Amino acid sequence: PVEAGTLVKVGCSTGDGVNVVRRGDSTITCEGATSYQFVEEPSCQELVLCSGLDPAWTRLTSDVTFPVEAGTLVKVGCSTGDGVYVVHGDSTITCNGAINYQFVEEPSCQEPGKVKQ
Repeated sequence: PVEAGTLVKVGCSTGDGVNVVRRGDSTITCEGATSYQFVEEPSCQELVLCSGLDPAWTRLTSDVTFPVEAGTLVKVGCSTGDGVYVVHGDSTITCNGAINYQFVEEPSCQEPGKVKQ
């Protein structure tokens, strides 16, 4: 137990092997009993990461260093090592986890003037 007015530091336990990330305030103020004051409620959430782009997306490159946290916006482009290619579809996609992304139109790299079949 702590007295009312005491600042309490909060964190997340990783004892079960799941990677977690703390969200919200890292310190809260005890108001008494089980009541605390904070600006943003602290919580612990499983850390979900994207490990890279989908390998099926040949020639697609990104502006980030992987891994990145789920929810990260990833800007994609096309590598130019063996010709000129342009991005068709979304050029910014959102990490959902692993190699899964959210987009409206799946990104791809195509030669200018050629339409994906």
